[in-house]
This record gives sequence, C-alpha cells and structure tokens, in this order.
Amino acid sequence: MIDKFFNQLYSIRVMNGGFYTGEVITTILAIIIVAYFLKKGDRNAFWVFLFGCGAWIFAEILLAASGERALTATMQLLGGINVGFPVAPILMGIVEGAVPALLAYIFAKFLYTGEYKKAALPLLFIVFYLFQESVLGKISASGVPSWFYLTGLPVWNSVLSIRWYFRPAGVGAVLMMTLIGIVALAMISTRRPAHWKFTIYYYLGLAFYIAWVTWSAQSWGYTRFVAIPVILGDTWAAGLNAVLLQYILITSGAPWIPLMFPYWFLIPGLTTFWWLPASFGGAATAYLFDILIEVAGIYIPFLAIPFKLKLVKLPENGEVEVSSRQGWLSLLFFFIVLVPILIVAVWMSSLSNNFLTGFTQGLFNGIIVMAIGTITVIVVQIIWRATKGEPIKWW
Repeated sequence: MIDKFFNQLYSIRVMNGGFYTGEVITTILAIIIVAYFLKKGDRNAFWVFLFGCGAWIFAEILLAASGERALTATMQLLGGINVGFPVAPILMGIVEGAVPALLAYIFAKFLYTGEYKKAALPLLFIVFYLFQESVLGKISASGVPSWFYLTGLPVWNSVLSIRWYFRPAGVGAVLMMTLIGIVALAMISTRRPAHWKFTIYYYLGLAFYIAWVTWSAQSWGYTRFVAIPVILGDTWAAGLNAVLLQYILITSGAPWIPLMFPYWFLIPGLTTFWWLPASFGGAATAYLFDILIEVAGIYIPFLAIPFKLKLVKLPENGEVEVSSRQGWLSLLFFFIVLVPILIVAVWMSSLSNNFLTGFTQGLFNGIIVMAIGTITVIVVQIIWRATKGEPIKWW
C-alpha cells in the first residue's frame, strides 16, 4: 500500500512585503492592450480576456472562500492600503486568469500569421511582469523608501500562499475544464484543423508563461517551490496518538494546516518548521502538472468556447488551408502532453481520504467555472449587439 503522504505536494509561494501593486499595474496594462486591439477593429482579444475574467475571478473567489488557497496575511497595496476578500481574489483572477489567456492569444495570433517578431512581444510582456513583481518584492523586503509611500503608511508583511497540488476537488476541476476545452474544439465544424493548429500556439504561449513564472520564482530568491509537510519532533515525543492525529489532519488536507507554517527562513533563530522542499521527482511531477494542466490545459476553453460561439475568429494569414493531417497531428500533440500527466494526477489524488466525494465536487466546480465564463461573454455579446441593433447568431 502506498502511503497517503505520497501525494502531499504543496505549492509554497513566499511574498516578502506581499502587496498587489504589481497586479494593479498589470491589469491596467492589459486593459490598454485590449483597448488597442479594439481600436484596430479586432474584438478577438477582448472576448478571450473577458472570458478569462468571468471564469477565473469566480474560480479565485471560490478557492479563497473554500480555504483551498490559504493566505497567511492580509494583502496590501503599496502605501499600506489593505486589500482583503473579495478584492484580492478579483485582482488575482484578472492577473492569473485573464492576462495569461490574453497574452497567449496575441502570441498565437502573430505566430499563426507568420509575424514572428510581433509574436515575441507578449513573451517580453511576461518577462516584464515578473521583473516588476521581483522589483516590488525587493523594495518591500529591504524596507520601503519614503518616496514610495502613497498614503504615508509603510508596507511590511510576509505572505505565504499555500496550495495542495493533488487535492481531489482541484484535480477534478482541472480535468473537467481541460476536457471541456478539447470537446469544444472537436465540436467546431468548419476549418477545424486550423482551429487545432491555432490552439496549439495558444497553448504553447500559456506553457511559456507558467514555466517562466515557476523557473524565475524558483531561481530568483527561492520564492516559489514545492514542499512536503512534516511531523515535528515534539509531536513524536507526545506519543503515538498525537502522531496519528497529526497524520490524519495532514492527509485530510485540513485547510488550517498551512496557517501553522512558521517563517523558519524569514525569522532568524526560528529553526522549527512544518514543511521541507520536495524531492526532485516530487517537484518535477508537481511542476509538470502545474505547467501542462493547471494553466495551459485548463485555459484551453478560454479560447475554444469563444471559438465555438464564433466570437473569436481565426486571423487571415494568407497561407494554404491547414490540412486534415495537421489537425490530427495537433490532436496527437494534445493527447501526448495532456493525458499522461492527467492520469498521474488522478492516481495521486485517489490516494487521498474521501477521494470520490472531493473529485466529484471538483468535476462539478469545473463545469460551473466554465459556465460562468460562457455566460459572461454571452451576456456582454447580447448587450453589445443590442446597442448596435445587430442580430445575434451563435451558429
């Protein structure tokens, strides 16, 4: 029998002086980008961005409300302005959901039309986003200079965002969202191979985004890593019953467990800890799941559903029609990169207590998140066309 500790892999994100000023900046820049494309007569970027906002803001609020994503301190804006629930999840939903989808769409658009230099621009934006986040973090970690006080109040806290990778509810949700995206693509009746090809470019843009996020955060200051929970020595000293209770609490994914993470590397002299960095194999499995599924996979429907609704159209590239063979190769690509890690994720999740209950709830949550995104773009489309007196067609 495989011990239930085997699937206890957590994402630990450390934000010294954690505040959402960077998220505000990124949101403003994303809105400017969408406005630029709208001015150029291209609504596609708007619909992808809007679907991401509707779906992922709801998902972040759901994660925060359920305790699946634990924050150990109140987030702040630069200047000491507290940002609590639901403002923080809304900002995170835009930056972690809508912005990556927007940038991936732009990357795919220019790659599809053969404008390779322009395709590098959204990738550079991703690098800029992480750079300014790093700069803001270093400012707060070393003390905020007086000329950064926007309200006369200093910003100084340490925030830990802790998430269990293979929580049954989470795995069920990402599995469902990924499947919905693939099914939506398969349901497209005209120029289907071209849609598959375009979506691969979009997927690669998302994979670059999260891979760069993970690598840079891991390399620059060890602020994001995969960790495993441990049972402390004083628990062992208390006897078998205490150890068994702690074991049950950890393997059940009790949401309050992450809150007991002591800042062993932030506070000098504090050497006891609840978490240790995972082994190479554990970290690699978690990162592959994060990159290939939790971002790149589940964001496929952010593009595929607007494709199916004919809100987003393929750009004209002047090339010959994409062949059926290319479409089948695209499908094979998705099978190779998605299916193996999904099988591993479901298997590891199945080691958890109450797996079926949590997994089923996750499948339902995945449907709801996609429904919210779909309803958002449909409602806005109805209002948009009504104001212009245009007919509404979904076929």
